[in-house]
Amino acid sequence: MKVILKQDVAKVGKKGELIEVSDGYGRNFLIGRGLAEEATPGRMREYQEFQKTQKARDDKRQKAAEDTKKKLGGKLVSVKVSAGEGGKLFGSVTSAQVAEALSAQFMVNIDKKDIKLDESIKQAGSYTFRIKLYPGIEAEIDDMYAAGISSFKMYMTYPAMMIGDEAMYHALKKLKEKGGICGVHCENSGVIDALVTEKKAAGEMGVSSHPETRPDFLEAEAVGRLLHIAEAVDIPVIIVHLTSAAALREVEAARKRGQKVYVETCPQYLVLDDSVYYNEDWDEAAKFVCSPPIRKPDDQKALWAALRRGEIQTISTDHCSFTTEQKEMGRADFTKIPGGVPGVETRGEVVYSAGVATRKISLATMCRVLAENPARLYGMFPRKGVLAKGADADIVVYDPQADHVIRAENLLSRAGYTPYEGFVTRGGIEQVWLRGQLMVRGGSVVGECGGKFIPRGKCAL
Repeated sequence: MKVILKQDVAKVGKKGELIEVSDGYGRNFLIGRGLAEEATPGRMREYQEFQKTQKARDDKRQKAAEDTKKKLGGKLVSVKVSAGEGGKLFGSVTSAQVAEALSAQFMVNIDKKDIKLDESIKQAGSYTFRIKLYPGIEAEIDDMYAAGISSFKMYMTYPAMMIGDEAMYHALKKLKEKGGICGVHCENSGVIDALVTEKKAAGEMGVSSHPETRPDFLEAEAVGRLLHIAEAVDIPVIIVHLTSAAALREVEAARKRGQKVYVETCPQYLVLDDSVYYNEDWDEAAKFVCSPPIRKPDDQKALWAALRRGEIQTISTDHCSFTTEQKEMGRADFTKIPGGVPGVETRGEVVYSAGVATRKISLATMCRVLAENPARLYGMFPRKGVLAKGADADIVVYDPQADHVIRAENLLSRAGYTPYEGFVTRGGIEQVWLRGQLMVRGGSVVGECGGKFIPRGKCAL
């Protein structure tokens, strides 16, 4: 199979079978058989040179990844949460992933105040905690705030984690007293459960039932309900991983009422669409199961427009790196597919490539939503999020000419896949500096990590 650039379609005519594809950045290609000679010689030379350069960069990154893995010795950065006699492991990423992430923070959810850290977390960069709120935990908020933990999270779905409207009201009242901030996962749990029951009764157990049981209007309903509860308390809140135009309209309505609302979205909602769930290959489709699910192209456009207008304050990843083996648990039942996608290692390059390089957002906007705004929102500014005297020298050096193709085999994540497989970047992260120390060069960890807990104050955004 050979590639012909779209500009050469006129010379190809209707010979052979052609499939038009796009790399997402305005570079469109036609793929067909036996048609290479129909392309202009200049175009073919250009494409061949691109292939050579791309392969060289891929080889270099793969070697850097292998070198880093050897250097780390397979060691994980993990957080263990004390729960009586045993500890509960909530998640783990390699220290290289932490170092290479554009934000200088490592955040995890915990549900007990007695926190014990592995020695290995001390190899990370800077880290802090965001506490999951559940009924009755309000009594512990004072202690958490005194320890420098000022942000919290609540869920309006997932039976094991969700918090009801009354408990949410009381928790927000307590947070208002302390000046804390809370992020909320917004989906209507009750209707989702009803839709799931209907799908199961109909025998529709495939991956496509995941987005069909979690439609955008159920996200929007939960966003609206949360914002009215926040209105009753008179407190700002964060809508985490917002995905849709419908949910944005609820935010707009609240802001028109005079409320302060912060919004976060994620790269998967900006560059992917719900067609990923309809892949006939179950293994491929299951990789993209996350909640809320990935939406439609029109929702992508709405999110980019909101970013341009400053209506979305941060781009996070909702990094949840279940392995391909773990995803296998839901082969016979879509509700058992662990939800979440890996993304911390690729966020900076995906946002720059899909946003800045295509002029959907400015470079200044990218810096705000990846660095300054998170620091302000979570009480770390001006120690973090700014290049200024007295601030931590956390710096990412980006080479806009270092295009490459994202491949799971070149990444440090142990998930075994990336949702951005085959994504052609515009440029790449060349260096990462942590508190003035060079930590990453060309995808390889070169510095000695020294984890430091970052106590935080009030939101300043």
